[in-house]
Amino acid sequence: SQLKVPYQSAIVDSIDLANSESIYYMENRPVILNQMKEIIRVEAPISKSLLFKKILKLWNTTRAGTKLNNYLSDIVKSVPEIFISKEYQDFYWVTSLLPQELKTYRDNSIEKRTIEDIAPEEIAIAIREIIEANISLNKEDLIKLTAKTFDFQKVGNQIDNILNQVIQTMLNKDHLQLNENRISIKSQ
Repeated sequence: SQLKVPYQSAIVDSIDLANSESIYYMENRPVILNQMKEIIRVEAPISKSLLFKKILKLWNTTRAGTKLNNYLSDIVKSVPEIFISKEYQDFYWVTSLLPQELKTYRDNSIEKRTIEDIAPEEIAIAIREIIEANISLNKEDLIKLTAKTFDFQKVGNQIDNILNQVIQTMLNKDHLQLNENRISIKSQ
C-alpha cells in the first residue's frame, strides 16, 4: 500500500546522569523541551502518552506518577509551533502538518503503538484504503482488517471501541456511508 509508510523514530541523545531525580533539575528543563521538540517534529502526530513514555526512557525513568506527568505537561506547553488535537487522548502535531493535511499512516511493525497511541486521522486513512480495495464491507470485517493493518492480531475491547469511534466519525462527516449493514465510501 502506498499510503502506509514506515514509522520514523526521532534520534535523541540521552544525557549522562539522566535519572528520576535529575529530570527535575531546573537546568534540565530546556533539555527536556528540546527532546520533546525533536520527537514531535519527527513523529507527529504523536500521542501525549507515547511522547511522555519516550521522554521517561531518555531519563532512565519508568514509572510516571501524577507529579511527573504534571511536570512534563507543563514543559510541553512551551514547545513552539505545535497543534494539539483532543481525541481519545491528546495528539501533538506540527503546524506544518495539520490533521486535515495528513495523507499517509505509519505501520506498526517497528514502533509498536497501542491503538490509543495512533491518531484517528491515521486510522481513517487506513480505513478508507481498505474500503476502496473492497468496495464495501460489513463493520465487523472492516474492524478486523483495520486492526490487522496495524499489526493487531486480536480485536480486543479497546481496539473495538476506538475503531468504532473512528468509523462513526467518518459516517457523521459523510466520508463513509452505511447501507444495509455494509459500509462504503460516500460518493460525493
